[in-house]
Amino acid sequence: ECGCAAGFAGVTETSRNTTCLPTGPVTTRGEGEACSDATPCEEGLWCPTNTTQRFCSPRVEVAPGVVMSFQYIPPGSFRMGSPSSEPWRETDEDQVEITITRPFYLSRTEITQAQWAVLAGENPSCFQDESAVGCSNSNSRPAAPVESIDVYSAMGFANELSNRAGLTPCYALECVEPGDAWKDGYVAGGCRTTGFVGLDCDGYRLPTEAEWEYAVRADTTSATWAGPISRQYCDDPALPVIAWYCGNANNRTHRIAQRTPNPWGLYDMLGNVSEWVQDLYGPYANATDPLGSTTGSDVVFRGGSNSSFAEELRAAHRSYSMPSNRGASIGFRLARTAPRAP
Repeated sequence: ECGCAAGFAGVTETSRNTTCLPTGPVTTRGEGEACSDATPCEEGLWCPTNTTQRFCSPRVEVAPGVVMSFQYIPPGSFRMGSPSSEPWRETDEDQVEITITRPFYLSRTEITQAQWAVLAGENPSCFQDESAVGCSNSNSRPAAPVESIDVYSAMGFANELSNRAGLTPCYALECVEPGDAWKDGYVAGGCRTTGFVGLDCDGYRLPTEAEWEYAVRADTTSATWAGPISRQYCDDPALPVIAWYCGNANNRTHRIAQRTPNPWGLYDMLGNVSEWVQDLYGPYANATDPLGSTTGSDVVFRGGSNSSFAEELRAAHRSYSMPSNRGASIGFRLARTAPRAP
């Protein structure tokens, strides 16, 4: 017997697989609307699993078999930074009250080498060889996170995805070489952004630093979403379950989504590669939908990487660098402002 609930009937697909399907009319849900197995999403959207946030979210097929899945992140408030009692905290983590008024989508995983290559046509990543010690770009690792790109290339990738989806590109970029210069991962002489449309942009973008920390915490308040960190360096007993870091990663990237996701269904927010965010580095302030510092030149990246100590995988830990940095430990994931749910 299938054991289907009332209103559902079993349909046998194979000798071992029976699916429960609704027996009556099905009302589909639109973008940003609550969904369930009984109320599925419209075509082109999906209802995320393994998360407490089940809202219809984009699932973008950028090429056959190459899909980007996004997770709806609801609006809310949280304390950004770390309490003074948290071990190994830094002086730039003083807590502030942050309110996120706009729901947004965040890619469930870090952008992969396969996803990058589809849109850019090239793969600048250092860690393309699974077995090599140190950098090797002689092979292809499609499911590993892309890295060795600067922040402007990440913005160019976001614009390209927006264009393909018929959405508004969120960045104006100016490069030494015009056109598709961002696709190399870098350009001699570099690029710079000459404008950001803002959080009302309907296209893809980098998450703000506040959005990133709000998402990784997922309504938790400890050093990581899974609990505190008990060791400072490479021997924390809890981290290997949720992250690739210096204690288990052998100083290289690994396939996405191999560690346990956080309560909102996001993988590798800590470890594997650090992630560029939207903000310039500067002090925190109590704010609503903050966009970071208005001065300075360094850009923030978050989350720690495969070579990071345990203390650097705390949700509040901040790193920053010049935007032209093409480090083999830095990648990114994308965000998009969501329609406000009815």
